[in-house]
Amino acid sequence: ENLYKGTFLLEGYPRNSVFFTDSGEKIRADLGAEDKQIIVYMPTWRGTLRNRELEKQQQELSMFFEKLDSMLTDKQLFYIKLHPLMRSEGGFTSYKHIKDFPTEYECYDILNAANILITDYSSVFYDFACTGKKIILYTYDEKEYMSDRGMYTKLSDLPFPNIKTADELIEQINSPKNYDDTEFVKTYCPYECADAAAR
Repeated sequence: ENLYKGTFLLEGYPRNSVFFTDSGEKIRADLGAEDKQIIVYMPTWRGTLRNRELEKQQQELSMFFEKLDSMLTDKQLFYIKLHPLMRSEGGFTSYKHIKDFPTEYECYDILNAANILITDYSSVFYDFACTGKKIILYTYDEKEYMSDRGMYTKLSDLPFPNIKTADELIEQINSPKNYDDTEFVKTYCPYECADAAAR
């Protein structure tokens, strides 16, 4: 109180305006995925700048992707956007259903084309929630992550399914959205709209 005498604007994030357009349909057509389920995986990175543990993280993810790829169908596309510090040289060319993010599009344009977002402790779910589409939290290392870094919010306070294994993840991917995020959206997305930047 009384720290700032100017005007506060309570508005949506301009980056989220894309979620209120039909740009996703054009991208789905460009990707040849009109009749496919597009799943986007955007995990945060682990460790610290001094202790990145990249090799360990890449090994864990590699085992996970190998199992997941074998369980996905030809009607599913699984796009991955790793944190820049986590990128591997090989990418995901060895997988059938798992792909790296198309570089010709902005990240949120791909998100707008997605049917499901999978993340973990990343704040991207606050943005994607305004779409009303399904969000899945894949927190296989929850205990370790919370002891090392932690979050501002308790995972148990979030409405999204929180799972630990590839089998559980596939089950969630293949199931309809069955949780109520009404209060979450009301709390965190009240100002999101197509013309937030203009307003």
